[in-house]
Amino acid sequence: MTPADLRATVGGLARDTNFSGVVSVRVGDEVAFEAAYGFADREHQRVNTLDTRLPTSPNSGGHSSPARS
Repeated sequence: MTPADLRATVGGLARDTNFSGVVSVRVGDEVAFEAAYGFADREHQRVNTLDTRLPTSPNSGGHSSPARS
């Protein structure tokens, strides 16, 4: 899958599910694809970026995990 294919597929899923967050796909040590979607703060419509810092708490649990095929 090319970066353009990933952008189209992930972008469609993000739009369809109202996803807010960052998607990062790495192959080995190389970044194959990264993009930010949605809002970091919906109330103030502050858009997510790859550099958006979000508050976390010790009880928030893992919200991301590596996928391996």
